[in-house]
Amino acid sequence: MSPDAIARLAALIGAQSTDVRVVEAGQNNRVLDFGDRIVRIPRHAQAEAALWREAELLGRLRPALPITVPDVTVVESEFGPIAVHDRLPGEPFYSLDGFDDCDRERLVRDLGSFLRRLHELPSTKVLDGHLEDSWQELADRLPCDVLPRLSPATRAAVDAAFCRFTEQAGNLPVAAIHGDFGTGNILADRNRVTGVIDFAGCGLGDPAYDIASLGAGLGNCFLSQLQPHYPGLPAMAERISFYQGTFPLMDILFGLDHGNEAAIADGIAGAERLFAARANSADGSFCGS
Repeated sequence: MSPDAIARLAALIGAQSTDVRVVEAGQNNRVLDFGDRIVRIPRHAQAEAALWREAELLGRLRPALPITVPDVTVVESEFGPIAVHDRLPGEPFYSLDGFDDCDRERLVRDLGSFLRRLHELPSTKVLDGHLEDSWQELADRLPCDVLPRLSPATRAAVDAAFCRFTEQAGNLPVAAIHGDFGTGNILADRNRVTGVIDFAGCGLGDPAYDIASLGAGLGNCFLSQLQPHYPGLPAMAERISFYQGTFPLMDILFGLDHGNEAAIADGIAGAERLFAARANSADGSFCGS
């Protein structure tokens, strides 16, 4: 992006500076940090539609949540529709390095409180009834798009996991969920959670999906610490494990759909590592899954 384009964009969104940092995290949007304002430029048509939906959805969810979430506005620009919001305090954290025991207790308390409140909201808060069931699309595309790219052992393990999950799919709980509750979307400052961002995937779904995303980022042992602040986690263990197994497989689909060979390769490597580790582990606890 040229300096002139950056200056025009800064003026459009009311940023105080044209000193912009490009945040390359995320498969769906290009994220620009102007210091006081955040801009997301969608990478494809699906991401563009999600920006409009997210802005409307957050207007309903924001008053009910115990942690700050963005107040998103979608505006037209020379780059097409873009999402704009004030920069929330804090930075994403991708590991627990640097957090002592007291810090971790604060983190699990903050995150447990947020998830509990979100998952207890009336389903009517998600007015369009959007259902987060990406596993179903994945199941439909497994035979042609995913399984042929995996080793025979991993192929068999993935197929077996989907067969087991499909048997219980009709009885899954349904709640309002974030849909992408990974560490890149959780902000912390001075070892306190200060904000949660990127609600593009928010909808109605299994609460275990959000827990699975959190465990994938911070490690499943972290989920054991979360249990006192989020009752019912042990009963979710099998579903959490299943959803975590879908994450690298969805990377494969994303790569196929968007011509991203690196995403395909990363997804295949991730699936091979994850299912090999499960085959070698006899521990059914969070720390061993």
